[in-house]
Amino acid sequence: MDVSFMVLIFLLGAIGSFLSGMLGIGGAIVQYPVLLYLPPLFGFPAFSAHDVTGMVAVQVFFTSMAGLVVHGKGGSFNQSLAVYMGTAVLAGSFLGGYGSKWLSETWIHFIYAILATLAVWMMFHSEKETKETAARPIVSHPATVMGITLVVGVFSGIIGSSGSFILVPVLLFVFKIPTRTAIATSLAIAFVSSAGSVAAKLVSDQILLLPSMILAISGLIASPAGAMVSKKTNPRTLRVGLTLVIAITFLKIWYDYLAIYIG
Repeated sequence: MDVSFMVLIFLLGAIGSFLSGMLGIGGAIVQYPVLLYLPPLFGFPAFSAHDVTGMVAVQVFFTSMAGLVVHGKGGSFNQSLAVYMGTAVLAGSFLGGYGSKWLSETWIHFIYAILATLAVWMMFHSEKETKETAARPIVSHPATVMGITLVVGVFSGIIGSSGSFILVPVLLFVFKIPTRTAIATSLAIAFVSSAGSVAAKLVSDQILLLPSMILAISGLIASPAGAMVSKKTNPRTLRVGLTLVIAITFLKIWYDYLAIYIG
């Protein structure tokens, strides 16, 4: 791998990591298509879907950890919700991450597209944040919370994601919690769940060491910067940004999927 390729990977990783820290999305929803499709456009070798899922898993681990440090200083995340969801998604992500080695790239792309579809639908149907929404107490029902996040964890582990790009919409749409709390809590869950994905992909030999290390370094630098911007940004603006990122990625994934596998 030459220096120019490493620089490109670092820059691509920094973009996803900044958005991760700012919007609490872990970075996989941005990083997966970016790493899969952009390197060939710059004349570099293409990564396979399995390579990308392993790289993204490592990046999300370090990105969510760095972003959580900044968000956690303000006490934004809900600890009980993070424990319930983190435990369930950790188990699910390990199962999904290990089982992904038996899936074809077609299925991995399809699962990713379906998750992006669900995420964008929930963002467009979640209620608008008001002062009353922000003041509403967060009610955690362990069985319901853990059941939902276990399923999310399995599918997220398959694509190398922490599941945060779907967990933030779930937190907003299903549990109706404040935006800042959803972002911070999502990063806490992403940190725990990505550990499961990384462990599973290490065991199943699905991680490229050098590019993964480059992405980890970019995440440790860019994610805290995004988190600091997030803390100074209006919650409604954060929701709009999150919706736009998910919607754009949703359109790109489905366009590429249909072009490659159907058209």
